[in-house]
Amino acid sequence: MSASIVSGLMEMRNMIDQILESNGSSSAKVTKTGKVRKESSRKGKPTPHGDFTKKLCEEKKDQLAAYKTANPDKKGAHLSFVAEYKKEHADEYAAFETEWKLKHADSAPASAAESAVESEASDAEVVVEKPKKTRPPMTEEHKAKLKAGREKKAAEKKAAKEAAV
Repeated sequence: MSASIVSGLMEMRNMIDQILESNGSSSAKVTKTGKVRKESSRKGKPTPHGDFTKKLCEEKKDQLAAYKTANPDKKGAHLSFVAEYKKEHADEYAAFETEWKLKHADSAPASAAESAVESEASDAEVVVEKPKKTRPPMTEEHKAKLKAGREKKAAEKKAAKEAAV
């Protein structure tokens, strides 16, 4: 009996998957809240770190292979190899990065501020922040009035409790 239930559930799941694929929903990534995640504007574009990683993997094949054999459990060992290499040879990476930025100056935004402006301009939903409303500070007179009200309420509750007993 349980095998028939499982097979029935699997059929339903396959039908749901087919419906989602036909709607195109399966290709879009979704956040935890269920909203469709917007695709990064940097996707598919080269970065200095990515190109430096490629360069090191090609030039230091022997060292990288030795590192991978020394760390067989590590996934993405080439990334940790590059990170360690960058720490040891910071000046080499800095020189590579400046050279890379000069070569790719026309394709990349000049600053982080420009890229932020471009990403904001491309957003379909523009969220405008409203200024936060602040209250003026309370006067001593107002505080005393509120305190008197609390004391009056407490006295009424106490009298009602004594009357009930």
